[in-house]
Amino acid sequence: MKNIKNILLIALVTIVAMACRKTEDPGGTNVQAMCGEWQVYVVEWDGWHDYEEDGPIKLITSNTAANVNNKMRIDFDYYNFVVDCNLATETFSVTNSLSRYWDDADPYEADITLTNGKITRGVVEMPSGTRKQDKIEMTIELGELKYAPTGTVVLPAETVTIVGYRRTGFLEDENFVYKGN
Repeated sequence: MKNIKNILLIALVTIVAMACRKTEDPGGTNVQAMCGEWQVYVVEWDGWHDYEEDGPIKLITSNTAANVNNKMRIDFDYYNFVVDCNLATETFSVTNSLSRYWDDADPYEADITLTNGKITRGVVEMPSGTRKQDKIEMTIELGELKYAPTGTVVLPAETVTIVGYRRTGFLEDENFVYKGN
């Protein structure tokens, strides 16, 4: 009986101590206004792949490990790379950024050039009736995809123009096709 009382007393003290702790605001990242998960479509292409029948592609914009206000990371399809960004104008671009990825255990790489990258606030009308969502657009020159250890070209270069919107998370919006205005 004494052990039960001691256990209950320890549990009560722990609960009271936890309730008295202040919760700290973890803050945000330097480019959080431009970060998010986007549903994008390839609307123009010049290359080997025919995107006509492809559905949406997930694109993620996120902070870099350096947490600076002029760099942002983009994950698009198999490609991931860092771009220069301007928070005031919500634009972004990069020339010859190296993108590396691994397919199973095989490393691949390509040089990426991104132009005309822009986020426009609240212009995409969503089927769910939620507030208008942000639009993202860019042109990406995907350099030759090479098998990294040998430099052997696996896929030729191509250029794609992408348009999309920030995901809402609502089911009604998941199959919404938006290819710009």
